[in-house]
Amino acid sequence: MKRWWRGTFGLVALVALGFALATLAIGVVAFETTHEALEQQLDHRIAAETKALIDEGDDGPTGIAMAIAIFENSTANAIFAAMTMAPANNYAADISAVVEFTPGSIAAQTIAVRAGPSSNTMRFNGTAAARFFGGKSQATLLVEEIATAVP
Repeated sequence: MKRWWRGTFGLVALVALGFALATLAIGVVAFETTHEALEQQLDHRIAAETKALIDEGDDGPTGIAMAIAIFENSTANAIFAAMTMAPANNYAADISAVVEFTPGSIAAQTIAVRAGPSSNTMRFNGTAAARFFGGKSQATLLVEEIATAVP
């Protein structure tokens, strides 16, 4: 009986097995090393962000808060509200919203957006001196009614 490991096939198979085991070992070492490094980076980032949030909370917010709220009909409570902070006057900041709600009535509905700053003046699409992008920037309210079939 011929022993397979003594021929060319056996030699090639043993070398291939050796390369496969070496590749596997290198892969395990690389995975463990990068995994540990990424975990340390993430821990450091979380600690830094947490410290920054705590410091911000201790000192109070700086800058100008700008808020928008979306209202249905003449109700006092908003169906959506959002806020962003601009570091100082004449800074651009984006606020966006996607809202879904069920009116509870088939009567006409009035959707209103109210926006304003915590202090000073809030302008849409520009400053007191000029418009952004030659007035091509937009502030848009899109309301879409989706009718459902009544059984």
